[in-house]
Amino acid sequence: MSTEMSSAVNSPAADETLRVAIAKLFSVFSRKYGHRWQRQFEDPKARPTWFASFRTAGVTAEMVDHGLALLSKVGTGWPPSDEEFIRLSRPTEPTLEAALIEAGRWARDQSHEFSHPAIGAAAKSIGMWDLRSLDLKALRACFGTALRTALDRHARGENLDVPIPRALPAKVRVTVRPGEPEPASITAERLKCAKILGLSP
Repeated sequence: MSTEMSSAVNSPAADETLRVAIAKLFSVFSRKYGHRWQRQFEDPKARPTWFASFRTAGVTAEMVDHGLALLSKVGTGWPPSDEEFIRLSRPTEPTLEAALIEAGRWARDQSHEFSHPAIGAAAKSIGMWDLRSLDLKALRACFGTALRTALDRHARGENLDVPIPRALPAKVRVTVRPGEPEPASITAERLKCAKILGLSP
């Protein structure tokens, strides 16, 4: 999460707004589910637990309202867990099939506009070459992982234009003998990684 977004989402005012939203949620659930809710969740530790889960997942008060509205349409007779409600509170996410179709269009035409920023981030992390050349089974596996990661980052309010740092390659092709200066290409990569991670060079 970017510093600006993190400070906005985790500010005292935002925390208090989220606590009020959770109190409202618990009140609705108490009326809606009665003894099933009270027996399971009405204890002193329940609200702090839900607050911590929601805060970690980047859930806002507006998202709580969205989840409540959706629950009234699709709800069952049993109260959801905090993880289930978090999934419900997120705006509609694209399916893997729809996202793969869009990624394929982008691989053929880079002017394609994505319907969801996470699809674009996933497509760019896989790359045009793999999107066009991998067999469907392998593509579904790697693109599905990239999409899930991008959706989670988007839900936390992270900037999807900042790529996820990748692991270093198993084999480094440039040999640096003791006492020799570091090659400029390695210095540039090291500084780039430090910047992405927010570390001092």
